[in-house]
Amino acid sequence: MPSLRRAVKATPFEGRSATILRASCNSSSSLPNNLWPDMWATLSGNAFLRGFSDAETPFWSTVSCSCIRLLCGPDPDKEMAKRKPPAESERVSSARARKHRSKRPRSQDTDRTLNEQLTSEGEVEELASASGLLAQTFASRAVESDDDYDGAVPVETEDAIPKDETANSDDEGGDGDEDASDVDNDAAFNEDDTDNPSEEDPFDEHFGRLIGENAAAAAQKKTQAVESVIMFQSTGEFIMHRLSDEKEPVVDVKDGKSPRNCHVRQSLVKNIETNQGFWTRRAGEFFAMMNSYTDLFHFAKNHEMDLDVKRSYSLHVLNHILKARSRIIAHNMKLSKRSKKEFAVYRDQSFTRPKALILVPFKHHALQLFEIFCDLLNTKEEIQVMNRKKFLDNFGLKGVDPVPNLDRPEDFRETFKGNTRDGFRVGIGIAKKTLKMYTDFASSDILIADPLGLRMIIGEEGQKQNEYDFLSSIEILILDQADIFMMQNWEHVLTIMKNMNRQPKDTTNVDFSRVRTWVLNGWNSLYRQTMIFSAFRSPEIQALINRSCFNYGGSLTAKATTQPVLTSVVVSAPHCFHRIPGSDHTSSSDARFRFFVEKILPQMTDKARSQTMIFVPSYFDFVRIRNHFKREDISFVQIGDYTPATKVARARDLFFHGKKHFLLYTERFHFFYRYRIRGIRHILFYGLPHYTHYYAELCNMMVGDDTDVLHQFTSDVLYSKFDAFSLTSIVGPAKAQTMLQSDKTVHLYVTSPDE
Repeated sequence: MPSLRRAVKATPFEGRSATILRASCNSSSSLPNNLWPDMWATLSGNAFLRGFSDAETPFWSTVSCSCIRLLCGPDPDKEMAKRKPPAESERVSSARARKHRSKRPRSQDTDRTLNEQLTSEGEVEELASASGLLAQTFASRAVESDDDYDGAVPVETEDAIPKDETANSDDEGGDGDEDASDVDNDAAFNEDDTDNPSEEDPFDEHFGRLIGENAAAAAQKKTQAVESVIMFQSTGEFIMHRLSDEKEPVVDVKDGKSPRNCHVRQSLVKNIETNQGFWTRRAGEFFAMMNSYTDLFHFAKNHEMDLDVKRSYSLHVLNHILKARSRIIAHNMKLSKRSKKEFAVYRDQSFTRPKALILVPFKHHALQLFEIFCDLLNTKEEIQVMNRKKFLDNFGLKGVDPVPNLDRPEDFRETFKGNTRDGFRVGIGIAKKTLKMYTDFASSDILIADPLGLRMIIGEEGQKQNEYDFLSSIEILILDQADIFMMQNWEHVLTIMKNMNRQPKDTTNVDFSRVRTWVLNGWNSLYRQTMIFSAFRSPEIQALINRSCFNYGGSLTAKATTQPVLTSVVVSAPHCFHRIPGSDHTSSSDARFRFFVEKILPQMTDKARSQTMIFVPSYFDFVRIRNHFKREDISFVQIGDYTPATKVARARDLFFHGKKHFLLYTERFHFFYRYRIRGIRHILFYGLPHYTHYYAELCNMMVGDDTDVLHQFTSDVLYSKFDAFSLTSIVGPAKAQTMLQSDKTVHLYVTSPDE
C-alpha cells in the first residue's frame, strides 16, 4: 500500500485533480462528498489516464473500481443509501470511538481505516493485485514526465529471472488451470535443464523489451525498413527486413550439428544429440532463424525439406513454452515466499494460456508433429502421453482408405500419404514428463489445427458462437504448407487472422498484475512471430503478410533461386503469352473474361484447334466460362472441383476421342487427383497456375500418335501484372520483367526436346 500511495503522489496530475488525489494519499482513505464528482471526472477525463479509456484496453474496466476504493474509500452516496439512521446511543458510541482513534499516530489510523474497508481475504488479494498494476503504470508514467516528479517509486518489476533463481520446473502459473498433481511434480520436470536465461537470450530480448510508441507505429505501418541479405550454407539466401531504429537480430547457426549453445533447454538438446540423424545442418539453419524471433517466410518448400522444417519449428515451440513456464513458476515461488510488507510485480503472462498455434492441412501432418514432440521430450524413460490411443486412432490410418498414388508424381505421393482428412483441432498441454493430448483450449499450451477445424469454433461475427479468446495471446503462429490452404479454402485462413490477437471478451480469470505491459497496450501482434512455409508465392499470401504480420523484430524472406519452369517442357510447341490490359485489381476478373471472349475464343473454336484444354485456376472463373459455353452452345466437357467420379471418366473419354472440342479443367481438381489427361492437342491457360510446375506437367501431356508427327501443339497463356509471382517462376525474373513492362502485349517462346 505505501508503494501505491507514493506512486500516486509522484504522478504529475495538474490542477485540482492533483490536490484531490494527493489529499487522499496524505490524509485519509476517504474523500469529502463534494470532491467525489471531481474524482470521477478526473479518472475519466484527465489526459494522463485517457490512454486507458479505449474499448480495446480492458484496464479500467477491471481495476478502476478496486483501485478507487483502495485509494478513496467507497462511494459515500452508495454507502449512505445502504445505511439506516443510527440510534442516539450508536451516535454517541461512534463519537467516542472517533475521539479515541484520533489520539493514535496518524499512520496507524490510516491503516486501520483501510483494513476496515477490506471485508474478506479474497478482497484483499484482489485489491492488492489491482493496486500493483495501477502502481506500476502510474510509476512508469511518472518517471517519463519531469513536471512534478520528486523521487523514484520503489516498484519492483521483473520479466526475466536471475540466473541463481531459475526454477527447474515448468508450471504454467497463471496462464491456465493445472491439476494439483502436476503442480506438485513440476519441480522435477527440468532437473537437467540448466540453460538459464541470460541477457543474450533471444526470448528475453524480444518479449522482455517494451518498445516505444514510435517504434510501434513504424512496425504497424512497415515504414523505415532496412534491407540486408543473409546467406546460409544449406537453405540459401534470405532477405532481412527490419526497422531502421532496431538492431539487426542475431542469427547464429553455431556448428549446425546440434542446437547446443543456442539458448535451448538442455533436456531438449540432450534428447536431440542422443537421437542419431534427427538433426541436420538445414534444420539447424532454420532453427537459428526461428530462434531470432523474426518473422520467417519461405516460398520454395518441398517434400525434401519438410521434415527438417517440422523438426526445427517443433523444437522452437517447445523451447518457447518451457522457457515461459519456467519463468512463471519461478515468479510464483518468489511471490509465495515474500513477506506481507514486500511488494513486487512480475510481468510474465498474457490474457490466455495458449502461446503457439500451428496450422497444418491434413491429419497426418498433425501426427508427424506429435511424433516429433515425443522425440524431443523423451528422456531415458518413456514420457507419459495422455489420450495417446485416442489420438492415434483419430489421426492414423484406422478406418481410412489411403489415396491411391502408385502412378502419381513424387510430390503428390508425399502430400497425400497417411490420413488426409481435414476439419480437426487438438489442444496440447505440457507438464512434468507428460504430454497431454485433447486438453481444452483454455488449458493448452499448443494448438494444432487446420483452418476449417478452427473456423468451426470461431464462427462469424454476430453469430451466437463466435469464440476467439483462445487466439488473444498467441506468440508463435505457424502456417505450414500454406499453399495447400489455398487449394482448400483460403477464406478460413483470413478469418483466423482477422481474429488473431484480439482483446478477449472474458477476462474474469486474468491476473492483470502479471500481464505484460505491451499486452495491455494492445501490441500483441507486434510481438507475435509468424512463420509461413509454402511451395509458391502468391498475391493472396503476400496480402496476408502485408496486412497481418507486424513483428517489430523484422522478417526473413527466402529468395527464389529455382530454374524457370519453361525449361522443363520437352514438347516441341510455341508458347504464346497474351498480356491482359488493365491496372485495377477489382476489375481484373472482368477484364480477363472480356479479353478471352473477344480475342481468344474466336480463334479457339476453329476445327483446327479441336481437343483444346482450358486450364482455369479459379473455380469462380470456371463457373463463368462454363455458363458462357452453355449459352453459346459450344461443344465442351468439364472436370471441376465437384465433378462426380463417373462424370470425370466420361468427360475424359469423350475428350480423348475428339467428340468434344473443349475440356474445362480446374487447378484444384488437378491438385487433389493428378490425373494424366490424354488427347490434348492445344492448351490454354486462362490464368497461370499457382503450382507453376503444373505448367510443364500439362504441356508435356501433349503427345501425338506415330502417324501424326507433323501435328503442331500450341500453348496460349493469359497473364496480367497481378500474375507476376507465377510468371517469374515460369519464364525467369529477367523475362518476366520485360513481359510486364514492354509495350508489346504478345510474347512468343518456343520449346523443343533438343534444348
